[in-house]
Amino acid sequence: MKTTIEKFKNVMIDMYKGYPQYVYFGTFEKEFGREEAERIIHKLKNEELISVDYDIENKKYYYELTKKGMDFAIAMVNLNHSQETHYFTRVLIWFTRILVLLTFGLFVFALFQAIITLGF
Repeated sequence: MKTTIEKFKNVMIDMYKGYPQYVYFGTFEKEFGREEAERIIHKLKNEELISVDYDIENKKYYYELTKKGMDFAIAMVNLNHSQETHYFTRVLIWFTRILVLLTFGLFVFALFQAIITLGF
């Protein structure tokens, strides 16, 4: 289950990928549901992050990123990158710990083998 910020981040990254040629419709509605999407679109429009056109005939919002929206979308890309980097850093730390333990264990094993072989 994705959190709301993850859903929002994914929508903004998708809109960033198509800038400036593409006009989007239904992406917020698909992720959040109709009522919540209308509130989000309204807030983003008030903050001048997206420009919105409403098609009365099809009852759909058409939206695209503005310049401020591009800055915000780039921040979402950076957030996504930092989260992935944080995850891989944690994996590498655990991998390093395991290698240190294995190396220490092999050192102790080799030391005992040398003691046994030399007859101390």
